[in-house]
Amino acid sequence: MRKRREEFLLGPPKRQSVTSTCSSTFTKTVPDVQYDPNGDRPKQINDPYLPAPQKCIFCTNNIKIDFRNTKLLSQFISPQTGFVFNQRITGLCYFKQVEIEKAILKARRFNLMPYKWKETVYLDDPKLFNPYENNLKKVVHAEKEKYGH
Repeated sequence: MRKRREEFLLGPPKRQSVTSTCSSTFTKTVPDVQYDPNGDRPKQINDPYLPAPQKCIFCTNNIKIDFRNTKLLSQFISPQTGFVFNQRITGLCYFKQVEIEKAILKARRFNLMPYKWKETVYLDDPKLFNPYENNLKKVVHAEKEKYGH
């Protein structure tokens, strides 16, 4: 099948010289074109419509998560309920979200952080993210606007 395809793409066999009844010989020059079967393959390119991979705060700034750093850990706790914000809200990567949750549980086990509420000392800290907004949805929307959709 491949051989037939190559023969079709190369075309009929070409004559190198044409002789006439005259004594002179006319030569026809044929460009030496070879078909490259691998040059016809589709090229692998990145999909421009996919959103850029989201970078989490800890990965970009190379911050180490420690259970003794309660000021940092309190940023990921709801002030009203004491629950840990989920990954969709915090915008962290999966591995750092799991690490944050484990560090918060460990800090609570050692009585460094309360279980049911956020410490009032940390209520006025600067916000790392908006807890009432879906950060993952915002990233996808920004990518759509960038490509004109």
